Formats: sequence, structure tokens, C-alpha cells
Amino acid sequence: MSERHDPYAAFRHRNYTLFMAGSLLAQIGGGGQGLAIGWELYQRTGQPLALGMAGLAQALPMIALTLLAGYLADRFDRKHLLILSIAGGALMSAALALLSVVEGPLWMIYVLLALNASILTLGRPARTAILPLLVPREVLENAVAWRTSTLQVSSVAGPALGGLIIAFSVPAAYLASAAAAGLFALLLALMRLPPAVQ
Repeated sequence: MSERHDPYAAFRHRNYTLFMAGSLLAQIGGGGQGLAIGWELYQRTGQPLALGMAGLAQALPMIALTLLAGYLADRFDRKHLLILSIAGGALMSAALALLSVVEGPLWMIYVLLALNASILTLGRPARTAILPLLVPREVLENAVAWRTSTLQVSSVAGPALGGLIIAFSVPAAYLASAAAAGLFALLLALMRLPPAVQ
């Protein structure tokens, strides 16, 4: 008789649970921040072109740094690289909140968006490559399935929660994203991986 299927097998592993909890929070925060950026830029300019410029500021670093990011993930400790990337993203979100409060110049928003995209792009391959290190091979399929599900949940929950926060304060949406990313970095730091596979 075959063993009973465990739908929560991946979550029986501490590292995976920490990773997924932090990842879900950060993705929801990032979705809310994305909505806040679009809302603020359109409120301040009334121009759809401003939204296009925001997209360009984030897309160019992603295109330019993808190969370098893969190299870094292969050469350096993935967990530490990911922590630096997530913590850097949290700092950029906090800077966006401050810039929003003081209504700083638009060009500074674009610079922060480009820096944020650069930092997150440099950590993205490490984020993908670390998943198989968090669970045994026999539950990897379960781990990937849960990760896909949480991505779908966060893609809906992030903008929805962001909209609720923006109704009260746009800078608060940036701060919520910063707090979520900071918590993700902390949870990553709590993960224990053997030195040979980090």
C-alpha cells in the first residue's frame, strides 16, 4: 500500500516555512507598493506617460542586470545575497515613503524605482535557486506547487491591500512594503542551511 499523500509536506520543513511566510509578505507588500507608485504619479502629474516612465525605470535595470545576477547567484552565498537584496528593497521602499511625504521631485522617484529594480534583480536568481535547498528532493514538487499558489494569492492580495492602505495614506503603502521586506530578510536570516549548499 502506498503512503498517504501529505499536501502540506513542504511545510514540515522549517526553512521552507520561514521562506514562504516571508516571501508571501514581501510579495503582498510589493504589490501594494506598485499600486501606490502608479496612484501617486498619476495624482501628481495627471499624465499616463508618467506611469510609462515608471515602468521603463524598472524594466531597464532588469534587462541590463539579469546575466550579472545569475553569475552572482552561482558565485556567492545565495542566502546572504538574497538577504542583501531584500533588505536593500526595504530601504528603497522606506526612501519612497519619505519622498512621498515631502513631495520630492519626480525624477527622484524614478531614480529610486531604478535602484529598487536593480537591487531586486540582483537577488532574483538566488531567490529561485534557493528553493530546492529548503526541502528534500521527494517533496520539491509539493514545495513548487505551494510557491505557485502563493504567487497567485499575492498577485491579488497585494494590490487589494495596497488600495485599502492608499485610501488612508500613500506613504503608508510604501512603509508597509518596507516592513514586509524587512521581516522577510529577518526570516531568511533565521534559516539554517549547511554551509556547503548555501
